[in-house]
Amino acid sequence: MFTKHICSCGDCYCSNKKKFSNGEKQKGFFIENLDSSNICQITIDNCFETSKTLSKCDCLYSFSSTKEPNLIKKLLFVEFKGKNFEHGIKQLEDTYIRMKSMISTISPIPEVRAIIISPKCPMTSSEVKKLKLDFLRKHKISFSPEKPNFVHKHNF
Repeated sequence: MFTKHICSCGDCYCSNKKKFSNGEKQKGFFIENLDSSNICQITIDNCFETSKTLSKCDCLYSFSSTKEPNLIKKLLFVEFKGKNFEHGIKQLEDTYIRMKSMISTISPIPEVRAIIISPKCPMTSSEVKKLKLDFLRKHKISFSPEKPNFVHKHNF
């Protein structure tokens, strides 16, 4: 399970620091930790999941309060994508589908979100609305496309 993941790449860690950053090739992503929650960054691609044939997103963040560090309250799947935006959505979907059974063992089940960081964002508002609704309908989780250097402001 990802909560007991042993990092082999050196990029996975947990902290309650105020700012997290992650990114690939000018597609940065930041988390502002407004309430000093315990946040774990888990590298999915080539660490948690090492298969070269499976489609997978880049990373996962888990969020828990400092009062209850073993109780995961939120999960955030993140994919950094340049040109092939649709493939990025598939990577998020495939990762979530494979991890859904692990997530269902967490009690209570945490809030789950997925975001894609891409210079193609934002697209037209009707395209974005359709993508969000399709993702929500298929997976029962929220999805949002964001521009590079997006800041996710977190607090419970």
